[in-house]
Amino acid sequence: MAEPTYIGYQAPSQVDWSGLSNKLSTEFSKIEQNRQAQRDALDKMSMENMSMVNNWQPGKVQTLNEMMLRGVNDARNKNMAWNKDLKAGLITPSEYITRQNNLKEYWGIMANNAKNYDARINDAMQRQESGEAGILEGELFKLWSESTDVKNNAISVSDDGRVYMSGFDMNTKKPNGKIVDVRSLSLPDNMYANKIKLEEVLPEYTKDWDPVTLYAPVGKNVEEKSESVKNNPNYELMKLRIANAIAPDSNPRAQVSVLGDNGVLDVQFYRTEDEYDQKYNELFSKLKQEKDILGETVTRQDYEDVKLALVKLEQNEPGIFNPVLTADQKLMVKEAIGQNIDMQMEDKITRHKSVEYQIGLEQQKLSLSQQRAANASRSRSSGRASKTQQIKEAYLKGIKDAWDTKDFTTVNRSLRGGEKGEARIGQRRDGTYVVQLKGDTALQGGAQAGQLAKGDEWIDFPIKDFSDLSDYIDMSKADKKIIAKELDK
Repeated sequence: MAEPTYIGYQAPSQVDWSGLSNKLSTEFSKIEQNRQAQRDALDKMSMENMSMVNNWQPGKVQTLNEMMLRGVNDARNKNMAWNKDLKAGLITPSEYITRQNNLKEYWGIMANNAKNYDARINDAMQRQESGEAGILEGELFKLWSESTDVKNNAISVSDDGRVYMSGFDMNTKKPNGKIVDVRSLSLPDNMYANKIKLEEVLPEYTKDWDPVTLYAPVGKNVEEKSESVKNNPNYELMKLRIANAIAPDSNPRAQVSVLGDNGVLDVQFYRTEDEYDQKYNELFSKLKQEKDILGETVTRQDYEDVKLALVKLEQNEPGIFNPVLTADQKLMVKEAIGQNIDMQMEDKITRHKSVEYQIGLEQQKLSLSQQRAANASRSRSSGRASKTQQIKEAYLKGIKDAWDTKDFTTVNRSLRGGEKGEARIGQRRDGTYVVQLKGDTALQGGAQAGQLAKGDEWIDFPIKDFSDLSDYIDMSKADKKIIAKELDK
């Protein structure tokens, strides 16, 4: 019977089974070659790391060499375990590569630390002796010393390939206690923290500050003159700006140096709550003993002061240790800087008789002298000065004394005189300045408003520098009694 056919149906062509088999064989061969290349690369990575671990250079410190040997043994055991887990399919190739890369990086740092062990100690000692190292650097070096103490620590390799320093029990020969990442120990910020010496840095910030002069009555006929930067109305703001420039809240390392390196607080660092309790009890017991010796009782403020001395030390994500200050500790930093500025500012305070009082005394002496002269003789010689002239001289002497002591406030007040008195400032052709006074009221200085002026003559009183005087005379408020006018004289 003939084979039936269907409309649109096409019989398949004959399959080339031989060609297909060869193609599959080639693909399988490539895959196997790739897998073998990957296995070879992983094995090479493992062998190179073991060669690096085994070939570290022993140093002069025998106990350190023993610690490194324990680390070498741990690294070998970990490497063998990783190989076994990789072949058993317990870890992926990518996980294996990560562990080997970590081991390579961390062991290189560890070997370098061991090589420079003595140099690290010598550098720290020199910086402390020279005064460069701050209190934080001392704490960081203490942490490094504790972590690298070859008698009580061991080098431990973690399951992910990182290398740590950990406590080591010499009896059981096994690691125990805290672990410290060896890479973090080598970070520059975990090795150095400079000291801030306020007595040295503050003068540079305040060198351009000028004193401000203030006057105040302190008794009958006595004035007090104060010359100080503290008289500046912006003084507190100026101090705060310097505090924020030297030790801002964004720089806790600088802040803890201000507190601990300048005698503000006996700073004690802690990292855990248990360590906080231990340090607190130690500080409080010491304080109580001192109080008992002095016969004093512990106050609530004493408790607060002990808390202020404790500063937390935290390790951030990159592994850097930084202090963490409380709000009260930050405030104390600003207060400490402000107090140091106060101590460096010179205060000059003087007391003296007011110019009006001195003029009054001169007038009294003059009157007494005139009375005695009148009783002795009814006639006055032509060479004797008139009463008016003597009053002028007495006034000029008082204002000159005020000028020489730079008491420009009194000069200004005396120049204005009473309501009927007149005074003006002029300049001679030779460039010198004079104060011109008219009338007895102007001469007397302390005359009351409304008193009639006597005489019309102008009296010249030379001054050294009109620009200085103009700083103390408000021309806009002088009722036009004091004016600047060029004289033809």
